[in-house]
Amino acid sequence: MKMQKNTMNKVLSGITTLSTLFLLACDGATFASFTADEELPATTVEGGGLVSILPTAFTPFSLDVKNSAAFNSNDYDYLNSIKLTDITLAVLPESEDTRSDANENGVPDDFSFIDTLSLFIRADINGMDSRQLIAELPEDWNEIREGMQEFSMTMQSVNILDYVEAPNGYTIESEASGTAPADNVIFGGSAEYNVKVGFR
Repeated sequence: MKMQKNTMNKVLSGITTLSTLFLLACDGATFASFTADEELPATTVEGGGLVSILPTAFTPFSLDVKNSAAFNSNDYDYLNSIKLTDITLAVLPESEDTRSDANENGVPDDFSFIDTLSLFIRADINGMDSRQLIAELPEDWNEIREGMQEFSMTMQSVNILDYVEAPNGYTIESEASGTAPADNVIFGGSAEYNVKVGFR
């Protein structure tokens, strides 16, 4: 009798687990996730005495997760969330090439000219202009920026799915302050996303 009771408990437990999974599936639960990477286009910050104050907005970053190879190579029925998990910026080799920088002064370029830098995502969502901070400089930026040629921004772990799926698309905006560099600085970088998906 005791063995029958244990067997019945196992059966009931199994039914409960299957029922829970079924309900989660109906409720749009996440069943998979993957990482997508994207290269950032080169951005040039003019220096060499042409300007003395850093422009408040760099050339807008062109982030487009849906066009990344990793995004398009995965099968899914619907998206649950998209989060930027990393944005890394790096001074490019052409930044110190006289063929691409007529103001090149022979001193290694770095990011010390930046005082503040924040990235925002913006879109029209449900008829409302929505703008959300997605990344900013590390907290100890003032201590580490001298000679810094590559760094990762501090991410805000924001779910940007509503922005990515906005009917009119979205834009990435940047706000920055600082002093213009001694010569032109050309930098690029990469962005990494975590994408959670579901299946029907």
